[in-house]
Amino acid sequence: MADDMKKKFSENLRKYLAMSNKTQADLCRYMGVSSATVSDWCNEKKMPASPKLYKIAAWLRVDVDVLLGDKEPDDNYYIDDYARDLARFLHQNPEYRVAFDATRKVKAEDLETVINVLDKFRDVQ
Repeated sequence: MADDMKKKFSENLRKYLAMSNKTQADLCRYMGVSSATVSDWCNEKKMPASPKLYKIAAWLRVDVDVLLGDKEPDDNYYIDDYARDLARFLHQNPEYRVAFDATRKVKAEDLETVINVLDKFRDVQ
């Protein structure tokens, strides 16, 4: 059972790191742990303690139960299937993710565009 849980966690950790366009090194820095520790998590050797699991899940913006493989991701967040598919596309394609990942490298005009688009959505509703 424990080995199965480690395997599911490891697979999901690698999956959500990739989907978030984050690396093991990013996770090391965020968690304040060594690269060997993260490598052990990603290679089914060890599991993080519960508080760390919750911190990792929050950082990856995924439910802990999904990260552990106990539950499937909630695809019912969006009422409209097409909106869900578009949101998934934006999340999985870093070049379109400016609306979700405002980093130091984002240009001010890009952020202004995102704000203007979101304001238009508010006006429509």
